[in-house]
Amino acid sequence: LLDVAVPRLILQPIVENAVEHDLTPQHGGQLVIRARKEGPLLVLEAEHDGHMSPEDFASVESMLSSPVEDVDISGQIGLRNVRQRLSLLYGEQGRIRLSQPDEAHILARVSFPLSL
Repeated sequence: LLDVAVPRLILQPIVENAVEHDLTPQHGGQLVIRARKEGPLLVLEAEHDGHMSPEDFASVESMLSSPVEDVDISGQIGLRNVRQRLSLLYGEQGRIRLSQPDEAHILARVSFPLSL
């Protein structure tokens, strides 16, 4: 997958959010980036040490599951921009999802059609 072209500004805002909100010199932490092929899709994951409140997680989930044109322009600018960019480039096939695999980690998963 090293030769696969990834659109600009897809991972950068996700990594920036991790560093800005959870990975600090005072608290340390780990950030892991993964890439893999799942059928016709390229899947990029950024997982880091961190925690989101139930309210923050619900807010992000609401933004990510709303139609792109209905998203409020306040807050979550980085994730919103990634979502809009994926939508413009790949339509319904470009997706971003956020989850908490456990209480101490946040996982951002981006997927879009693979093109070599």
